[in-house]
Amino acid sequence: MKLGDDGFTLGEGWQSELEEGLREDKTLAEIKDIPSMAKMLVSAQKMVGADKLVVPDENAGPEEWDKFHTALGRPKSPDEYPIEVPEDYPSELVASDEVRKEFRNTAHKLGLNSNQAKGLFDWYGEVSKAAFNEANANRSAELENSEKELKQIWGDKYNENLKSARDATRAFLDEEGIKHLDETGLGNAPWLIKAFHKIGEVIGEEGISKGSGPSSGVDAQAEIDRIMGDLNHPYHNKKAPGHVEAVHRMQELYQIRYPKSNKVG
Repeated sequence: MKLGDDGFTLGEGWQSELEEGLREDKTLAEIKDIPSMAKMLVSAQKMVGADKLVVPDENAGPEEWDKFHTALGRPKSPDEYPIEVPEDYPSELVASDEVRKEFRNTAHKLGLNSNQAKGLFDWYGEVSKAAFNEANANRSAELENSEKELKQIWGDKYNENLKSARDATRAFLDEEGIKHLDETGLGNAPWLIKAFHKIGEVIGEEGISKGSGPSSGVDAQAEIDRIMGDLNHPYHNKKAPGHVEAVHRMQELYQIRYPKSNKVG
């Protein structure tokens, strides 16, 4: 085998001096000198005693895949995945225990290791949080624009007309309908607010009051209890769409329940 003048460099085409089975091996093409040959030999020797991880083929059974995923870091059971919800995460977006359990089961079935499962869970949480914050920001902007437009139209009668629209809304929509308006942002649409105001004008304040809302202190207390027990209700979240309306509604309920007191719980 010819060497260069430095005594280390292998001559061009040195593989031709090897036996026929080795000449065309692509591994040898990377060897240009004695030091690189030595490094490759040492590396190969170290690999001999190392544990090897063989990827199962398409005909492999469940047991082979289980061993493979376990070797890659998958926990023994789904419950061991470190899935946690940040303390500052919006309560409206917190997944139920059942959903988180299903996520763990699916991650385990797919063979994800702990870091992969946590990374995927955290990524989805951040995406959902960003979308939620953007939606709230858009609704806040819509509410501000709606108030500006209606104040320009109604002037000094803004508060009076807005109350009339709210009364008409409660008279003709149940809690589910009102909740839908809040969640979709339709409740902030000027055209809809003006429409309910028109309805209030046609029917008259007296007609609306007779057909809407609790008729006794007992009924008012029942609605108060329902709102106070529902932590997702806009009343409990100052940033939620419909919060102002919810506060006004609670004031009305307390006035019915406690006629001599203006205190809101």
